[in-house]
Amino acid sequence: MDIRVFISHSYPLLRYGLRCLITDAPGLLLVGENDASRQPLRQLQRLKPDVALIEQQDNEKCWQTLDAIKVRGLAVRVILVAIHPRGEVIYRAMTVGAAGYITRQTPAGRIAEAIEIAASGDVALSPDAQSSLQAFLQYQSNHQQEQSPHPLPRFSEIELEVLYLIAQGLSNSETGRLLHISSSTVKNHRQNLFAKLGVPNAPAAVYRAIQNGLLEP
Repeated sequence: MDIRVFISHSYPLLRYGLRCLITDAPGLLLVGENDASRQPLRQLQRLKPDVALIEQQDNEKCWQTLDAIKVRGLAVRVILVAIHPRGEVIYRAMTVGAAGYITRQTPAGRIAEAIEIAASGDVALSPDAQSSLQAFLQYQSNHQQEQSPHPLPRFSEIELEVLYLIAQGLSNSETGRLLHISSSTVKNHRQNLFAKLGVPNAPAAVYRAIQNGLLEP
């Protein structure tokens, strides 16, 4: 079954490029698009896409959209599209529920791959976004002086192995192959890790783990 994709961006030329990419990519189906100056929620509710590519703007519009998607219980996975990667913005996006972050410099093939990764339930970051996020997390870890890390519960050996592989950016299937367990088992371990760390997703888990000395920055 094709992955249903929606585009919301204010630049017509970029929308055109994304439209062509999605139309030409096997396994992807474009179900709609709009100018990001208009709220896409009504169309997202009506069209029910699996993944939405939404412009990351300097105003609060995209954050309001993410909040509204969560409040309304929409199943769509949101990938933010930015001009340049900024670590603090990427981290905020991950903590409020975004499924990915790409930039205009991302090659077409990597954009299609990001859509597939997000649709599968993993977090999709373009290479420059991944590097920017890692630099931000390291900076935060090196300059964390406001408060001491909160004590954490115990982790099993397999959970720590999964945590290490999360920090390497591996997907559920890649982690499963390395640890010789199924993807669904990996997913269960990830959810247990997130619960123990008190975080919503993988980037936040890595940051919290670094803060508490479970991972090296």
